[in-house]
Amino acid sequence: MSENSGFLIENGVLKKYCGSGEIAVIPRGVKEIGSRSFFNCRRLRCVMIPQGVTEIGWQAFYDCRGLQHVTLPDTLQAIGEKAFFGCAQLQHILIPGSVMHIGASAFSHCKRLGSAAIPPGVTRIENGLFAGCTALARVVIPAGVKAIGEGAFSGCRRLKRIELPNSVTQIGGRAFFDCTELARAVLPDGLTALDEGTFSRCKSLSAITIPEGVTEIGKGAFSESGLRLAAVPDSVTYLGAEAFRGCETLAHITLPAGLKVLEDRVLYGCVSLPRIVIPEGVTKIGHWAFRECGRLTSVVVPDSVKKIEYDAFSSCGGLKVIELPAGLSILSVKRRIRAGKSLYTGRDTQIVIRREKR
Repeated sequence: MSENSGFLIENGVLKKYCGSGEIAVIPRGVKEIGSRSFFNCRRLRCVMIPQGVTEIGWQAFYDCRGLQHVTLPDTLQAIGEKAFFGCAQLQHILIPGSVMHIGASAFSHCKRLGSAAIPPGVTRIENGLFAGCTALARVVIPAGVKAIGEGAFSGCRRLKRIELPNSVTQIGGRAFFDCTELARAVLPDGLTALDEGTFSRCKSLSAITIPEGVTEIGKGAFSESGLRLAAVPDSVTYLGAEAFRGCETLAHITLPAGLKVLEDRVLYGCVSLPRIVIPEGVTKIGHWAFRECGRLTSVVVPDSVKKIEYDAFSSCGGLKVIELPAGLSILSVKRRIRAGKSLYTGRDTQIVIRREKR
């Protein structure tokens, strides 16, 4: 082990930075920046990493709050988990094309980081990679990336546009949660599922094309987003609870023909929705499914529906007519009303029970 101008180095691994200056020039011969080697060096402003370094370890520059500039070498192959976590003053970083892996949360909470380009050799955007990067306005994701991890871009409130290459087949839960300025998202053709909360609280996202081939949309996937129009493709057979909850600007939605269940709170609080067509084939409407859809004026429940959970249409103040299938008895509806678990709200709502088909 040797000490070189404030650096503790062992067999080519920088174990610890012992200096106190604002600039650190790492000596040649170092092959790896060790885990937590610069941990919590808050006075550090600039780091120059020499050619020959192939790896930056776990939490290497964690919480270096004053770090503004980092030079990465062309020999670098891997950036470890949380390597630059909490480097709040870091505004720009050029990740060389030699990098093949970037660990989870590597740049999380770099609050002044304005842009990033993922190298072409990276095949997965790990969990929380840029989470909490509130100034991140632009990111380039190359062809070859196959998966976007959970919360990868959550809280990136300046991000306005995201284009995912067709190589992406998986997007993790809450991947773009709370990206409040995200106005355009291009989804890949090979996508098969949208996980929980993927675009939740994306207030500027007014429209999105969900690719044909997606079979599942997870819980709260678009909840509290700015969607005005939503066309759910017929390939979707599962629409999770709260999928569109609180989409206050949603004025039109097309539900897929293969849907069997409208889950709990699926359209709760969609106050601008004037009309809904429930597909034939749906067998159950969940608890609070349409609660507080104040502009709904009429609802036709198809014959396939055998069960409606309590308060499915409660607080729908504008609902004038609800047409129910013959399979739901009038007595069961009345009992629910007496129990205070109404299917609708408003004394003027007319319940129409269709005659059984012969």
